[in-house]
Amino acid sequence: MSLYLQYAKGLSPRSAGLVLLSQPVTQVFASLAAGRLAERFEPGRLATLGMLMSSAGLLAAAVTCGPDTPLWLLAGQLALIGTGFGVFITPNSTAIMGSVDKRQFGLASGMIATMRTLGMAVSMTSVTFIFALFMGDALITPATLPAFLVSMRVGLTVFAVFSCLGVILSFGRGRRR
Repeated sequence: MSLYLQYAKGLSPRSAGLVLLSQPVTQVFASLAAGRLAERFEPGRLATLGMLMSSAGLLAAAVTCGPDTPLWLLAGQLALIGTGFGVFITPNSTAIMGSVDKRQFGLASGMIATMRTLGMAVSMTSVTFIFALFMGDALITPATLPAFLVSMRVGLTVFAVFSCLGVILSFGRGRRR
């Protein structure tokens, strides 16, 4: 997204960073609110709602991302993704930790951290693969900008699809047969 803002939108690195701040700032506030909500509502359902919000933001960005996309729309999509992350992470951790015995808290916490790290590694590998597939080893220039935008849309779509699969799986969790 940083490269998109700099190359497709012509922003300076500093301005791109300021736009990108909409995601983590909303994530912080949503995490704080979700922590309180997880005490009153079923954490698994809140986590599913958060994942659904992130999916919607990713899908919206995949559909609308282009050289003419208004910055306010992009910032709103990033804010939706960040809000979704915030609403997902705290209740999901609460649901996981609440499903294990006290003597297994260390193991469960370690598994959460491992899955988070694995998710980041797989995401970065996927992005690299998608960009290599569509752009090869070409630098981002005005001539390669269309291929860059296609790569970006494909990546956002792939992540939105995986996020939607996560919503489906998360929706069914915790149900007893």
